[in-house]
Amino acid sequence: MKKINVYDLEGNKKGLIDKPGLFNVKPRKDLIQMVNSASQSNNKSIQGRDPSAGLKNISEGWGTGFGMSRAPRRKGSGFPTSRHVGRVPFATGGRRTHPLKATKVPFKKVNKRIKRLS
Repeated sequence: MKKINVYDLEGNKKGLIDKPGLFNVKPRKDLIQMVNSASQSNNKSIQGRDPSAGLKNISEGWGTGFGMSRAPRRKGSGFPTSRHVGRVPFATGGRRTHPLKATKVPFKKVNKRIKRLS
């Protein structure tokens, strides 16, 4: 083991100590990069949409014979949005076609040994 000089506050040589074994390990760029990307991934949050978004109204298809498309219409009468198309992706206020799901896990895990080496 290599010895290191120890100095006091005035700058005088006080003694020698052994260099810790940690300083004998050569730095590995791949491990440092892995741990750094894992620590940065912990700051990210999951992005997704509410599964019931666009489906919170009561809509029902009228079928044929009314001179209109067979898209589902909102129920009710006497308010501005009644009889508007709802729930389907092509309608204003309807659901999204393929919304983002909040099932993806953005966090990366690293072993303790690799953390100590980096």
